[in-house]
Amino acid sequence: MKTTLRFLLLIGASFFIWWSLTISNNKNGTSSPQSNQPYIEFFMNDFHITSLDSTGKAQYTLTGSHVEQYNNSNKAMVTLPVFNFLDVDNQWLITADKATINKKKNIIKLSDHVVMQQQNKPLAIKVTSDVMFLNTQKQTAYTKTPVTIKQGSSEMNSIGMSYFNLESKLVLKSRVRGFYFNNHSAK
Repeated sequence: MKTTLRFLLLIGASFFIWWSLTISNNKNGTSSPQSNQPYIEFFMNDFHITSLDSTGKAQYTLTGSHVEQYNNSNKAMVTLPVFNFLDVDNQWLITADKATINKKKNIIKLSDHVVMQQQNKPLAIKVTSDVMFLNTQKQTAYTKTPVTIKQGSSEMNSIGMSYFNLESKLVLKSRVRGFYFNNHSAK
């Protein structure tokens, strides 16, 4: 009988403690942490990333002032990104105010004041737009938004463009207008 009474008291005390904790948490508006709450999985300040191909040759670099990714997302947000397609003969530097990196698709979306500037050329091409997408695996840059292309005293405007870095090919999409001066004298 004593054993049964002790057992009933133990169960009663356990139930009372559990009930007290549950009521106390509900009154305070707190509950146990939930695993589905988003949190920053990683972040870096003043970062520099270099991507190498299978032979160890650098394909591109990405730097920025801040990058962060949440645990429930496949996208990372970058502040003041600087992307650089690296090629011995044809290098491009692309800057913007912000970027979104989609890790699954290997796509970087640059937005706000996007400038794509050719490097190491006397008559460098400069492309400006509000939005530009970069496919890091195919090494392409493209947009469907208005772009302005300047080279020396030439200037063109277009709605959309694609640039294929591996082929050094720039394609303007639609409503192309402007003027082009063939400047063969500057090499």
